[in-house]
Formats: sequence, C-alpha cells, structure tokens
Amino acid sequence: MKLHRPISLPALAAALPIQNTARPLLIADEELDAVLKDRKAPKAKLATVPENGCPQWLNLSTTGKRAVLSIYDEISWWSGNDAATFRQTLKALDVDVIEVRINSPGGSVFEGVAIYNMLVAHPAAIEVHIDGLAASIASVIALAGEERHTAENALWMIHNPSLDLRRAEAKDLRKMADVLDKVKDSILNTYVTATGLDRAELSLLMDETTYLTADEAMEKGFSTHLTKPIAAAALWDPENYDLPETARALGKPPKAPTAPGEKTDPPPPPAPPATQGTVEDVAAARERIEALRKLHGL
Repeated sequence: MKLHRPISLPALAAALPIQNTARPLLIADEELDAVLKDRKAPKAKLATVPENGCPQWLNLSTTGKRAVLSIYDEISWWSGNDAATFRQTLKALDVDVIEVRINSPGGSVFEGVAIYNMLVAHPAAIEVHIDGLAASIASVIALAGEERHTAENALWMIHNPSLDLRRAEAKDLRKMADVLDKVKDSILNTYVTATGLDRAELSLLMDETTYLTADEAMEKGFSTHLTKPIAAAALWDPENYDLPETARALGKPPKAPTAPGEKTDPPPPPAPPATQGTVEDVAAARERIEALRKLHGL
C-alpha cells in the first residue's frame, strides 16, 4: 500500500484519529474527503467506464436483495480505480447483502481506507470473498466484512505502508516518516479488532511483508470461512511483486502430463528484461551520474 506526495500533511495528520467500534472507521469520512480533495488530479484517467457505469476494475451484479461487487485490480486514484467511483456505485444499491469479491494487489492507502469506511457504514450485511489475492490495502478492505471467505488456493498479504518520494528534503522525510507510523497504527487497529491477534505480533508480520495461505488466514483470524477454489481471472501480474515461490506457483497454469517416453520441447530462452521508466526517472539518473562524476573527479 502506498502513499503519494500530493497530500496535505496537516490535513492528513488531522485525519488520523480512529473511532473504536466493532468494525471501526479508519478515518472520519469528512476529514478523509478533505485529504482526498487536496490532491492534484491526474492528467488522464487510464481506466474507462463502460455503459453499465462501473469502471473496468469494479464489476456489479444484483439479484433480488443481494449485490455482488468484484474488485479485481489495483486500487488507485491515479488510474481512475478510485473511491469516488466506488461511492457512486455503492450508494445506488438498495440491497440486504453486499458480496464483495476481491482479487487485488492493493494500491493507494487512502482510496482503500475510503472504500473500507463506505462498506462499514453501509446498512447492508457485508460478505467478503477472497478469490485470488487480498494484498496490502485490499486486506484492509476485506476486513469490512462480517463474514470473510477465503478460497483454499487464495492468499492474503500484509505489510507496512510505504511512500514514493523524489527530490525530498530531510524535513520532508522526517514528516512523512511520522505520517507512515500513524498510518500503520491506524491499520493495526483494524487488524487487531478483526483478528484478535496481539498488536506486537501483527506489527511484526507487517514489518516482514507476510503472505498468508487460506489456512493461515483462518488460523490468525483474517478469514472466517474456508471455501473451495474457483477459476478466478487474475488481473494482476505476479512478476510485478516480491512474491515467495509458493505464491508464484499459484498463478502458474498446471503442466500437462507427459506420457512415458514422450519427448518434450526444451523451454524457450528467457526474454530480455523490459526497460521501464519515465522522463523524470531518466532526468534523475542523469543528475545522479553527473554528481558521481564530479565526486570522483571524472
């Protein structure tokens, strides 16, 4: 889960007090709205909204008094997968049960916090199903459910909040370190309330970036029910994340059995690594190289 620079620090610090209820709001709605509105708008939203009014990451279907909301991608305001869109979808629902299906690597802390708050505050019963991955802030959203069903081959992941900073001054880093500690504390409050685990144990699990199998999630109280595996479409690329080999294996298709004596073709050579970066990355790299050349008299 990540924080991003265009956030007012005073507004953020003021937004951190927590209500202690059975399923506590992480941050008061009005103060959270103030923080979210204080950001710079992205130049362009990458996600498109089809005719049904739902963005590509969020799918909605309703049957009688039951609605199914599927969150199957990264949660991020910069790509259009945001809490404001989720709010528009959620407030139109007049149902008794909302089934939230999750397969997400997480994303923006505050978009996820807002989604968690909206689910907790909704009058419908919230039933969460982890179809593939509930990682980072998606693990917090999942805890909005009174019932939390995890497929036998699904995973949870919890870790510390992080922040991307470029060209930050020392005073900026000191302020943001304090903010990250407060954000972690607020998330820990939710983890403790939902699981009943010791706070120090949960903090250590976050420090170590911990992946939990369905059985481990049950054992530690993140999940309340274990369900059979389903054929869920994975909309996240495991190669983009620091996953253990056991987690990577879950995302790979099973190998076809080989008959005795049958020859198999050798695997193709690995593709060269892709080069990724932005103009800002290149500029920053050039500045760093020039500084090193001057330092060493080159």
